[in-house]
Amino acid sequence: MPFIFLSVLIYRFIRSATIFTIFINIATSDVTFPYPNVGQLHSGKYSTVRIPGIFPNTRQFNPKTYTCSGYSQKYIQIIQIMIYTVDHLINNDSKLLPGIKVNYKILDSYSSRHAAVAFLTSNVAIFNSLNFQQLLSNNTLVSNHSSIASPLELQIQAIADIVAYFNWNWASRVTGNSDAFMNIHKMLTSTIRKRNVCISVRIAIHPNDTKSALFRKIAILKKQQRSDVIILVRDETAVYKFLEAAQTQNLKGKTFIGVYSWLKSSRLRNISGDVVAGTLGIDISHRSLQKYMN
Repeated sequence: MPFIFLSVLIYRFIRSATIFTIFINIATSDVTFPYPNVGQLHSGKYSTVRIPGIFPNTRQFNPKTYTCSGYSQKYIQIIQIMIYTVDHLINNDSKLLPGIKVNYKILDSYSSRHAAVAFLTSNVAIFNSLNFQQLLSNNTLVSNHSSIASPLELQIQAIADIVAYFNWNWASRVTGNSDAFMNIHKMLTSTIRKRNVCISVRIAIHPNDTKSALFRKIAILKKQQRSDVIILVRDETAVYKFLEAAQTQNLKGKTFIGVYSWLKSSRLRNISGDVVAGTLGIDISHRSLQKYMN
């Protein structure tokens, strides 16, 4: 039975039940919320790194009058956690980010999806695993940046860990061939080799591939006898077209290992279970931080 392994990388703070995501916009310019009366909290006027945090502090929001009602104690506490993390655990540690001061801008989304999306689409560059490097190289969006470990690198390490755990010696690789994927190829090849795994077939797919082109590529995978494992790293649009073609060509008995950018797609339910039979999650080990508990 084929499985798809979902490399979801979640950072957990305080306790296992608490999970929150922060959108990071590393820029020197201020960020302004489109609604004039939105609640905002700043930690500094200027910053080298600024983290916008969007939380539903109030429960109801009237878009016509810009009024809100009801407070969420849960999210107010989470905001306090974020403030404590930035002010005490990050900025007070001279070894963590030497020479860099982290500030924050916290906004109340009024529990309104429309308000939150309006802010994100107009002010914050959204990064995902496949467009991360492209957006960081865009000087219009991001004036400068520094990176410790990208989410994509962590996902590739998780993929390699899965391959090694099941003692698979061979795997096929399906990605893209643009400049944006060159870094992916290098990381994947290097990480896989360290675990004594060989790449038997390398195939590139594109969102504009014709059906005949996809059929030819799938035929190569069907003939592959060394390995039934396929590492599939591509954007959701290209992957879905590829899996549709795989279904048409009756590609069965393969184990796909993927990344979160396409494994979260709701369209996967349209693919036959003979091609995509299920998912398995992988998480980063976590621990409680005593400073938060105090």
